[in-house]
Amino acid sequence: MFAKILILLAVCIMLTACNINPPVKGEEQLTKNKPGIEYLLEKLGDAKNDKVIVIAHRGDWRNAPENSLQAIKNCIDMGVDMVEIDVRMTKDSILVLMHDDTIDRTTTGKGKVSDWSYDSLQNLTLRNGTLHPTEHKIPTLKEAMNVAKGSILVNLDKSEDHIKEAYNLLKETGTVKQAIFKGKKSYGEVREKYGNLLDSIIYMPIVKYQSGVAMEYVTQFITSYQPVAFELNYDKESSNLFQLIFTIKANNSRLWTNSLWPEQCAGRHDDRAVINPDSAWGVLISNGANMLQTDRPQLLLNYLREKGLHE
Repeated sequence: MFAKILILLAVCIMLTACNINPPVKGEEQLTKNKPGIEYLLEKLGDAKNDKVIVIAHRGDWRNAPENSLQAIKNCIDMGVDMVEIDVRMTKDSILVLMHDDTIDRTTTGKGKVSDWSYDSLQNLTLRNGTLHPTEHKIPTLKEAMNVAKGSILVNLDKSEDHIKEAYNLLKETGTVKQAIFKGKKSYGEVREKYGNLLDSIIYMPIVKYQSGVAMEYVTQFITSYQPVAFELNYDKESSNLFQLIFTIKANNSRLWTNSLWPEQCAGRHDDRAVINPDSAWGVLISNGANMLQTDRPQLLLNYLREKGLHE
């Protein structure tokens, strides 16, 4: 009788072991694709690293409302390096995520963000990419940074007028080091506006190549600030453009290129990459880009991983 009980116990143990769920395909890779914020910061600061930094424009907005907490969480899960979000201020001085200065396009309400109090905005919901209402609420910057904390870099777009307030919030949440501010003003204008605060944040200049004074703009920042990266937008490829790229890369700064729309990257954009990624993302990388902002983060990650250009 005792022997039968032992056999029965052994069978139960074996069955339990067999019923343990095996790892879902890609699960191990997913964990591997989340190297942590310290690695991402090291990668950002090393322009000679051949790995490309992937930035998800407004989060994973194809699968969640743009600038929503879920859009950020999706990016973390897929192994994106950086999420770009947009910062606006409410009537009662709360920083929230919203691209437009009005809430008409992306929420169930209407009007300017600055005319609404935060509590009133919470009566609304966000719309998805097809403009249908969802159950997602408008998040605060504080909520977004707490979601991102320790997991992903964050680019705070539209925040030039609120850098001081955003910086205080980043200090409160312990996320100063993983946030990247950016803007189009000259070095002198930025230094005058933000003073010593500029030395406490990561700031990336945006170069409008068509302006005709791009080289002077870049040189001023290199001489006085040594940015970790420059964002460069251009509508055509030319020898002067490549000289500018050479200057940026020679400074050990990374080159951020947007592949969102044709006019930002001489036609080497995301929709072209869906059909032929080598003729779009591949050319941008060959031209010097080692940071790509995209509306198709998962496809870009797949492409880079196949090329050995991403973890």
